[in-house]
Amino acid sequence: MGAPKPVAGYPSTTAAVHAMREAGKSTRDIAAALGINANAVSALEASAIRAQARRKVPGAIEGRGMVLPLDVLNHMRRPASRRGIEPHELAVRIIKTVVMSGLIDAVLDDDIAG
Repeated sequence: MGAPKPVAGYPSTTAAVHAMREAGKSTRDIAAALGINANAVSALEASAIRAQARRKVPGAIEGRGMVLPLDVLNHMRRPASRRGIEPHELAVRIIKTVVMSGLIDAVLDDDIAG
């Protein structure tokens, strides 16, 4: 991905889409003004929302994810729901608590204490 290119007086197409949406323009109007299709407008908005969400997570590293087995996710649904969060957020909280509290060896109990 290259550097953002100025578009319609904005520093990037994403910035233009955001500003036009804030001004109350429809997806169709934004697409026409920028010379892109409506799907591209929606995709740019979705991408900007994801980027903003990543910036809100302190210490998050972009591009790093955690895939959990379905059975683990299913076992985490109820405890996560009680806390008003998604199972992946609960997994992150559990891992962070275990790591920051120095409890990895105690939790794993696998005779490989460091």
